[in-house]
Amino acid sequence: EEGGIKIVELVAGYQSSAVVDDQGNVYAWGNTNLNDISVPKDLQGNMQKVVLTGDALLGLTKDGKVEYLGKKNTAYSKIPEGLDSGVKDIAASSAAVAALKEDGSVVVWGNTGRGLTEVPQTESPIVSVFGARYHFDAICEDGSVVAWGQNGFGQANVPSSLNGKKVT
Repeated sequence: EEGGIKIVELVAGYQSSAVVDDQGNVYAWGNTNLNDISVPKDLQGNMQKVVLTGDALLGLTKDGKVEYLGKKNTAYSKIPEGLDSGVKDIAASSAAVAALKEDGSVVVWGNTGRGLTEVPQTESPIVSVFGARYHFDAICEDGSVVAWGQNGFGQANVPSSLNGKKVT
């Protein structure tokens, strides 16, 4: 439709939401008193994915760089070294961010209590990562699923019924 926007990703967080369109532009809205959201103009047209923590917006550029999409100095804005290229996926919990590098390694930063940095060793490289409130899940190249982080309710216990199954 003329003048329309084709959305390729929609994310929702705590009192905020964001979308990425097919041109790599980010549109974000919601409670900016609680959430640090301010997409720099020079990044518009170069974003492929965004994630929301409990109070911040981060993105992954088309060329594999993690960017903080806010103005404040926070635990999330201190992006670890080595994430300025070669990142293929990102995910956020309410308290931390995980970046998946091309070699299958995962880097986690932010408010990293609750076991969020304890990425499990895998026999097969991780190919995608997903965030939840206080834990992360990942799919490996061989189709296996792993999880880590807070596990008070069994949320990081991958069901044994998935063993030997190829998850896509």
